[in-house]
Amino acid sequence: MSTERMTPKSLRDFALAVASNSFAPGGGCVSALAGALSAALAKMVLSLTIGKKKYLDFDAANQALKTKVEEQLTVLLECVDRDADGCDRIMEAMAFPRTDDVEKTRRKLAMSEASKIANEAPLLVCDHSLELLRMFHGSLNKVNRNAISDWAVGALQAYTALEGAMINAKLNCASIEDVKYVRDLTERFHGMLGEGRKLIDEILRQTHSMVDSSN
Repeated sequence: MSTERMTPKSLRDFALAVASNSFAPGGGCVSALAGALSAALAKMVLSLTIGKKKYLDFDAANQALKTKVEEQLTVLLECVDRDADGCDRIMEAMAFPRTDDVEKTRRKLAMSEASKIANEAPLLVCDHSLELLRMFHGSLNKVNRNAISDWAVGALQAYTALEGAMINAKLNCASIEDVKYVRDLTERFHGMLGEGRKLIDEILRQTHSMVDSSN
């Protein structure tokens, strides 16, 4: 497995690594980073809200949210590297020989196990991104109005992370031999995606209304 970490890279080096002809970093890493940026923007806006006279009634709730998004930021940044590691595991399994039926069976099982491991990061990204979307929606009227565009961009990043990570996990499922695992995940994703789409649509509708009314 590759020992190269993604998160210590500069933005330029990370973008160039994504642009290379390697599978990783790819869409999974980028989705995890989108989730981390979502949490980062949430923390920024909450920091610009806490202590402001106009929003004092929400201080306790916003402080609790700030602590939560700090934790999510840490986890989602870790998922950038975990996703790259998962891709390495799949590539290792793909390299297994398949010259006869025994080797083909061994390779198929290795691919299935590697794909489950590779799904760990995107599943975390999905969970945290949906939590972030719920927060962006629930606190839309409780944060600094002057930073509402940043709040909306954070929500957009959370939605990108959610659907991007989900697509990557679905693709991995094609190599997973565990029928129950795939069925349960498919049902879970259906619910998450439906909720996520409703949340981002409502967040954007309300944000555009706020911005338009201020012009």
